Amino acid sequence: MDLGDGATGGTVAAIAVRPDQGSASLGGTDILHAKGAVGRALRRRIGVVFQDPFSSLNPLARVDTSISEPSKVHRLVEAPRPAATVSPNCSISSGSNTRATCWRRYRRSGHAPPSDRRGAREKVVGMSQLSGKVALVTGASAGLGAATARLFAERGANVFGIARDASRMTEVFAEIPGGGFASVDIASPEACAQAVAECVGHFGRLDILANIAGFHRMRHTATMTDDDWATDLAVNLNGPFYLSRAALPHLLETGGNIVNVTSIAGVEGEVYSAGYCAAKHGLVGLTRAMAVEFTKDRVRVNAICPGGMRTAQVTEFQAPENADWDLIMRITSPRGMMEPEDVAKAIAFLASDDATAIHGAVYRVDNGKGAG
Repeated sequence: MDLGDGATGGTVAAIAVRPDQGSASLGGTDILHAKGAVGRALRRRIGVVFQDPFSSLNPLARVDTSISEPSKVHRLVEAPRPAATVSPNCSISSGSNTRATCWRRYRRSGHAPPSDRRGAREKVVGMSQLSGKVALVTGASAGLGAATARLFAERGANVFGIARDASRMTEVFAEIPGGGFASVDIASPEACAQAVAECVGHFGRLDILANIAGFHRMRHTATMTDDDWATDLAVNLNGPFYLSRAALPHLLETGGNIVNVTSIAGVEGEVYSAGYCAAKHGLVGLTRAMAVEFTKDRVRVNAICPGGMRTAQVTEFQAPENADWDLIMRITSPRGMMEPEDVAKAIAFLASDDATAIHGAVYRVDNGKGAG
């Protein structure tokens, strides 16, 4: 009898469950409290499948005592070995040769053995999430942008990277076979439009825009110049807008998505960062505005708000003169710095088909900083 999830079983019997008494019996035997070899055998060899569309095989016969009815008859499936449920390619049957048969089939097929099956399946799923997609990744020369470009490629995407430093991108894309890149200043609307055109020209389509490039320098607000303010907005807000505007016709055609990388500074205040906070808050607003506008279209727009990572922005950090370090330390997470790869995984998830129901979301990925 097929139970779903690749689980199959043998004989079907009835089990009486009394949640009010914390008991379950089969043929008059209390399977939860039976002692000795008989009890152990029953608990090892049976599984309870509750009669609702959300139930699944429970190889240890643990009874859900949250059921409101004082007594109910459920289906009972004899499962020769709980481990057999991991093998969709093995037919489950009684007898001592079942496990050996499964292992022989694994060896012949070249698949991972049951103990490694979950990891192998997750790797395959990870590949399929982005397989064949075309992703344009900004800030791809270093840090989070480079980590995201590599991860996208590992998961099957065709990656086109842009940043200002072409020499560093050469090093990054040496590890990304088939990828492409271009030196682009995202503060220029013309350069952004050209970058999107080059990506589509290179790969023939566009499925993902990951706006990752950013710039942050702490300054005293009272002494910020007009150029300081303009620079903060140009890289952190204008660039993502220019790229999104150019990419949207292609993303609407493919049913693609945009992932904007903002910051925890986009959802809270940060000392000596008036321009940066204004730009990142603006990027959160841009994300939500586009999400509402394209509610009825085949495109998704989401945002990630990272906390502190081990990137150049942190390792080369310089505080302004006469800074209050008590205020600066409020930025840090109680669990410490993250690696760029940690945040790249969140970006890859939002960009993948696994996130098709996520639209207009603003995710904090901050190692617990916003927990309280």
